[in-house]
This record gives sequence, C-alpha cells and structure tokens, in this order.
Amino acid sequence: MPVQQTRPAQPQEQPFVSSRFLQPIHKIDMTLIDLLGELQRDPWPVTQGKRPLRSTGVALTIAVGLLEGGCSSHDGMAWSVLGSQKRAPTCSRGWTDRQLIRLCQKFEQYNKEDPTSFRLSDAYSLYPQFMFHLRRSPFLQVFNNRPDESSYYRHHFARQDLTLSLIMIQPILYFYSFHGPPELVLLDSSSILADRILLMNTFFQIVIYLGETIAQWQKASYQDMPEYENFKHLLQAPLEDTQEILQGCFPMPRYVHTEHGGSQARFLLSKVNPSQTHNNLYAWGQETGAPILTDDISLQVFMDHLKKLAVSNAS
Repeated sequence: MPVQQTRPAQPQEQPFVSSRFLQPIHKIDMTLIDLLGELQRDPWPVTQGKRPLRSTGVALTIAVGLLEGGCSSHDGMAWSVLGSQKRAPTCSRGWTDRQLIRLCQKFEQYNKEDPTSFRLSDAYSLYPQFMFHLRRSPFLQVFNNRPDESSYYRHHFARQDLTLSLIMIQPILYFYSFHGPPELVLLDSSSILADRILLMNTFFQIVIYLGETIAQWQKASYQDMPEYENFKHLLQAPLEDTQEILQGCFPMPRYVHTEHGGSQARFLLSKVNPSQTHNNLYAWGQETGAPILTDDISLQVFMDHLKKLAVSNAS
C-alpha cells in the first residue's frame, strides 16, 4: 500500500499566554468527574465500594487579570469561606482587613472621597458582615488560647463544608418566647432581652441563655406550678432542640446552660455584635437589649470605617 506522506506542520503563531486558561469545554482533557473515576480504578488495596471520595472547593472562572470573571458567579459567603480556609493558619486581622478593602474598591460602587456614595452589591452585601465576625473568631483571636486549641479550631474549620464553616464564622442565634415558635434573630446585643430564651450554635459550643425575667421565674419554680405549664414547655423547648443538635454533631460541641448575669454568659456576650455598650448610656433603661461591657467596635462602626477606607485615594 502506498504510504501517505504527511506534510511538515506549518509553524503556527504562538498563542497569547492567557489563551491557555480560556479553553472551550470540548477541548478540556479531564473533568472533575473523570478524575474521581480514575481514582476509583487505581490499584490501591481498598475494597470495592469502600473508598471515601470527597472534593471540597469553589469553582472559579479563570481569567488572567480579570477577577470579575469569578466574582460574577459567587457571593460573599463563598468568598468568606474560601479565603479564610486557605489562609486560616497564617492570616491575621490586618490581612483580612486589606482583602476586604481591596475587594470593596474593585467591585462596589462609590465615588472617590465620598463615603456616602458607597453601595454594596446584592451578591456581596453580607461579605463585610462575615469578615467582621471572622476578626472576632478563634481562628484569628488567639489571645488566652493554647497553641493546640487554636490548631484544633483551624483544623475543623478547614475540613467542614460551606454551611458549617459559615456557622463557625458567624454563629446562628434562635430566640424562644411565649409568642410563637423559635425564630432566628440577629447576632446582636439588641436580641438579648429579659423575656427571651436564646439558643446559640457556634459549632464548637451550644449555648442556652435565659433572660433576666425568665431566670427569675425559673428560680421561683413557676415551672412546677400547674397554672404555669406553658412556662414549663418554654423552658423545655430549647433543651429538646439542643439534644437533637448534639446527636448529629461531630465533634461533640461544648454544652453551656447559663442565664443573665451568669459567669458562662460570656460565651454569648463575646459573640454578639456589641451595638450597645456601656458607652451608649441613652439606651439604658429601654427595651433595646443588654449593653456589652467591651472596647470592641460594633458592626456599624466597622462599616463606617470600611466605607472611608474603600473610597479613599490613599488606600
């Protein structure tokens, strides 16, 4: 048979460097599903069907020099966890603040040197809030923590999924009252009222907090009186929910049951946004929550400074 002669390949123009990262789908050699399938067929001595497979990450659109390509399809929650997990062992408050300012300068709408014009997009409206709580989390706050304790927190933070990681950064807070079923409330000092029972889940701790009035009624044994059976059910509701949470948690979180003025109330007070402190004397005596004795800034002050730095030419 005649041998088909092949012509020498014509020298092609070297493509631009960024074209290597912008390939159509049909030109991609292997997808994540293909990669997991190859791992299943490897010769490792693992029983068929017993190999644990897990892939944790955030899919990003790779565009050289254009971060907007990835930001258009992700929100502040994904960026909060992605950036924090990758830098958890080495990041600090300063690094977190710089990343937040850079992101706001690049993707938010504002006029130079005009903080009042700063506007957060819908996708990133919660990102500064999560960064505020991340700065106060045990991943960055190492004061009064042993090195092995800090490593324990960061280890579990790097291993969990998006939902649990967000709970670690910003705990969820429920309140129980006579007016209806439990509801989610803001992680704020204004949510701490005398006639409420609060349940906070930080992943590492489960905290039940009795308001001042609720604690006084319990000490007076109103729950043991037949005419106050509804109060007995109110006290029992957070205990039942806590038991359900503890059964599905690994590792087992620390269980804390405290009340207004109790020593272990610090677990709750250290997590809430201190919107009302001992400096806000005008709020005392009003039904606006419990003032927090702290020198930490509130979320509102944090946002005001963020706006000033984001629109500043110096930053």
